[in-house]
Amino acid sequence: SAVTTRMWCGFENVVIAQQHKTFAVATSVGSSGRVLTVDPAPVDVQQSATNAAFWQRERQKRFPAKRLDAALGTHLETAEASNEHDKTMITTIVEEELGGFGSANSNLRVIASTNLFALGTTGTQASAVLTEAEEPYSLRGKVETFEEACASGLGLRMCRSLFLRSGGPSGNEVGPILSRALSQAEALQSLELQLDSSEIGDAGAVDLAKGLSNAVNLGVLTLYWNTTNVGNKAICALASGLAALVRLDVLHFHWDNTASGDEGADALGNSLVQLQQLKVASLHCGRTSIGDAGVTAIGDGLSKIGVLESLTFNCYSTVVTDAGLAGFARSIGQLGQLKRLHLDFEGNAVSDEGVTALASCLSQLAILESVSLDLKETNVTETGIKALAGALSQLTHLERLVLRSHGVTIKAAGRKAVSDEVAKLSL
Repeated sequence: SAVTTRMWCGFENVVIAQQHKTFAVATSVGSSGRVLTVDPAPVDVQQSATNAAFWQRERQKRFPAKRLDAALGTHLETAEASNEHDKTMITTIVEEELGGFGSANSNLRVIASTNLFALGTTGTQASAVLTEAEEPYSLRGKVETFEEACASGLGLRMCRSLFLRSGGPSGNEVGPILSRALSQAEALQSLELQLDSSEIGDAGAVDLAKGLSNAVNLGVLTLYWNTTNVGNKAICALASGLAALVRLDVLHFHWDNTASGDEGADALGNSLVQLQQLKVASLHCGRTSIGDAGVTAIGDGLSKIGVLESLTFNCYSTVVTDAGLAGFARSIGQLGQLKRLHLDFEGNAVSDEGVTALASCLSQLAILESVSLDLKETNVTETGIKALAGALSQLTHLERLVLRSHGVTIKAAGRKAVSDEVAKLSL
């Protein structure tokens, strides 16, 4: 390809890579273009705004992966330039400003390796390139591809961002593989694991938790584990791993539909206390057996994080009652830095009593800018809604409000629009 045989093309890509900018890899097949992108492209969004990532993967299946293979052996110093003066200039810049041709070649080889990984293609050479890389890189692809790459010797020493999704029924053997890889990922700052379609059970979760506890430089962690294969043992283990991630700024944890309950929630609550730098927490435990004790424990853990600015807690269709909602609310009322709050208690046995307690605590969150409350299919009546309205009317910084309950659906943006909707609720 021109990137590996033409000096100008290779040089431009090295500069982009060293500046950590995002770019696309493009080629042609006949008269048609083929493009690899890090994120969904506009054409993917046009197919489906809500499932653009799927269409991105479908589009990129048509990319000729073999054309990336040549870049795995890149030697930019042997590339051609039509103008000898240009070649001399580029050589000087590479050697004096970009760390030499060894570093430049490594950049181009890493670009090829990460894109091959995204396409589901791996091998000993690509794995070696990533293992020996001297510059940070991001890796996105399937869990199954990751398993194959690790079997080929992949190491994550310089991996800065890792995104893995399960493409099929991976089993418990994935846990030890992830654990070993994460224990060596010294530079890893962002990790996202989408394990919804996997068959990883409690044993695999325990192994994964051991690896997580070693990824101490993580700033962003996203876990999707919406599967009935795991229960309290898995959630307790993962909570233990989380407790070691004291530099975490952002946490998204989805354990909906798992066979877990208060025991796992209590362990998670205890671990949250350790995350004193956490600013964004998004916790999803719908359709589990979590009850009053569990949500109270999670709330208690969250209340100890003084810098928390954004909280999402989706606890729909569990076994929470007014006592649990009130306990959770008392804890949330202590989060003086909270600006964004989303709570979903749809389908729970909560009533005006619990919502009134929630309203009392909401009024203490003076700098809240956004509130979203989902109370559909509960026992909340007009009395509870008016209590909420009274609390919301005291939040002078509120600019976004979403409220869903029996007979009430509000979606307002802008301070005046929010104020007008709250006023109507009070009537």
